[in-house]
Amino acid sequence: MMALVEAAAKAGFDAFKTQAWTVDRMFAPGTIPQEERERRRKLEVPEEWHLEIGSLCRKYGMQYGITVCATEDVERLSDYADFLKIGSYELTNYHLLRAAGKRDMRLVLSTGMATMRECQAAVERAERAYVVVMHAVSSYPCPPEQANLAAIDWMQKKLCVPIGWSDHTCSIEVVQRAVHRWKASWVEMHFDTANASGCESTHSWFPAEASAAIGIARYLPAELPRWSPIDGNGLKEPQPCELAERGWRADPYDGQRPLQEIRSFLNRKE
Repeated sequence: MMALVEAAAKAGFDAFKTQAWTVDRMFAPGTIPQEERERRRKLEVPEEWHLEIGSLCRKYGMQYGITVCATEDVERLSDYADFLKIGSYELTNYHLLRAAGKRDMRLVLSTGMATMRECQAAVERAERAYVVVMHAVSSYPCPPEQANLAAIDWMQKKLCVPIGWSDHTCSIEVVQRAVHRWKASWVEMHFDTANASGCESTHSWFPAEASAAIGIARYLPAELPRWSPIDGNGLKEPQPCELAERGWRADPYDGQRPLQEIRSFLNRKE
């Protein structure tokens, strides 16, 4: 993990983010196979790592962010972070949104699979001024032609908060267009150093490509065509590649995945 932080700093990132989750709090009992539950449990980030990662990030001049997935994590981990993030699957977790909204720090909301109405509801429940909303297509990887980048403009007009782009395409053209055509204020990129062999390799940027994309986004404003297929229709709505996953978002009432109606279906199958 520390080598990843160092590589991210050298590539030119302004911030580094990890995820904090406990599989037993994230998934309702009986909803995923036990072997999958055990596999995910091995990927949990130990709490003591966050202090060390945050310190190293600040040494390199980067901010440190933590994606929180349960209300307990907001209180437990906020002191380690410069900002918090709520991912796309937890955008419907109303208790988590309210808890994170009470912290005096930046809150980043990712909106993969979401409708505009769901985005508006999330911003309202966060109840705070320091929100950045990330347009995202949550499929790993996201086909560039389903990036629907024009939704950034509509989201800016409707939500009246900074809008960024959470990239899963690994396309420099998409990042360039998100920043210079649609004025995304933040860009988030999955990052790996294990080229083509890491578990995130299907949707991750590697150091050389990430550095090039950051340079284009930050320093090289470009003359871009007014229209491209990656702009989409501009409506903030789930893309075809995301539809199958929408039911696996966190339930608004207990905060666990999947939604209650999907749990009922799974129980009937058993």
